[in-house]
Amino acid sequence: MPDALIRRLTTLFKNEGFQLIDPPILQPVAPFMALSGEDVRQRMYLTRDPEGREFCLRPDFTIPTARQHVAAPDGGRYAYLGPVFRHRPQKNGSGQDEPGEFVQGGIEWFGEADTAKADATILKLALDITATAHVHRATVRVGDIGLQSAFLDSLGLADVWRRRLWQHQGRGGDLAAVFATNGTDTASFPALATLMTSGDAETAASVIEDVLKLAGTETVGGRGPQEIAQRFVEKALASSGVSDEQQAAITSFMAISAPLSEAMSLLEAEFPTLDLTLAKRRMDEMAAMGLDLSTVQFDAGFTRPLDYHNGFVFEVVAPRSGEKLIGGGRYDALTERLGASAEPAVGLSLWLDRLIAAGGAT
Repeated sequence: MPDALIRRLTTLFKNEGFQLIDPPILQPVAPFMALSGEDVRQRMYLTRDPEGREFCLRPDFTIPTARQHVAAPDGGRYAYLGPVFRHRPQKNGSGQDEPGEFVQGGIEWFGEADTAKADATILKLALDITATAHVHRATVRVGDIGLQSAFLDSLGLADVWRRRLWQHQGRGGDLAAVFATNGTDTASFPALATLMTSGDAETAASVIEDVLKLAGTETVGGRGPQEIAQRFVEKALASSGVSDEQQAAITSFMAISAPLSEAMSLLEAEFPTLDLTLAKRRMDEMAAMGLDLSTVQFDAGFTRPLDYHNGFVFEVVAPRSGEKLIGGGRYDALTERLGASAEPAVGLSLWLDRLIAAGGAT
């Protein structure tokens, strides 16, 4: 990796008040299985210690940084630049996989109460990173999972369908593929289906978990009995499906795509009850920082393939190859899901090899 670029990025992080950290490469697998999303879980490198405990090679830095922050808070502003390990499929037409070990950099920012300003700042830093790497005319795409969630709440959509939408959208899928699974068939297992849809999903999951343990099932695909049981319950709950009216409304909302300078007006016109206060404040902060909102594309259906994002999300894409160079967003619930108090948090991750290819190795 070019030393000059690494030095420039390190200097940028430090000048913005972020301290460099290097969490352990060997990490307990459970937090990643619970929080990372299917896209990351399927590509991790796993191992066990002599006592049978499962570990993984660090697949990214966000969860290890959050774990370190929860264990020993130190200002809440962290940066990193080091190796991560996960399988990466081949590039289009290349005929070979990308290396499973690669350098990831990024920023994680905990504790800033002014979320609109922090969101705008993290996007500004992403663009500063591309400038530092001599990448010009990159495409910027933003979304808001918080707005998506509020809209889906207004429809009374079940949580399992919300997750299906986010998982498909995060992997670049389309709504047709999600709705094609409408009305999951549980008729082949009537007793199990009755248990799972009895109204007490927690008890149903506990019963299934006990059965799996009695059968000696420890893990399947890296998942333990508890997570397997929860997924059985979710599949049964999804059998109620999504109505035609809900499908039409979701399709209309997710189709909104426009420059950020125009997007809020479109949302107001089509969905007047949606609270856009935070989104508008974020835009004002971005404009105050000198960002040209007409060059930032807002996509109402955009999300990222990570289970812990819950608000503003974005990605920066290379101008010629179309590869993702930087991705990030808000994840206020992550510290709580790791056993601590909930804390405002936002961050970004960059792929150093892709930045180099897009901007030149200098």
